[in-house]
Amino acid sequence: MPKLAVAAQFEQSVSTVSPNARIRDDQSTFASSFYRVNGQGTNLFEVRAGLSTTDALEAASTLMESALAILAQVAGDADNPKAWGAHALFESAKAVVDAYIMAPENYVKPKNLAPEQ
Repeated sequence: MPKLAVAAQFEQSVSTVSPNARIRDDQSTFASSFYRVNGQGTNLFEVRAGLSTTDALEAASTLMESALAILAQVAGDADNPKAWGAHALFESAKAVVDAYIMAPENYVKPKNLAPEQ
């Protein structure tokens, strides 16, 4: 699907979310360590257990946006096809994360509000 069509589809899905809705937050993360620092398998960092999936995915999206900016600069400076390939892969992964965050079915209407007209 062309990039403009994906953007239009994303905008359409976002526009169907009620402005008073909030994202579902009934799921949480498991602990997951990463960034091995020695030969014994010790990892330096960890995603903490119990974080809301929404918070975790929003943080991941922000990190991916930073990585995309760096990759675009590196790829452009060196005119490097591999860097552009990595950029495309990261952009795809970020789109999946963002699509989950913004999907209307992941939102619930607050119970104390009147029904939408």
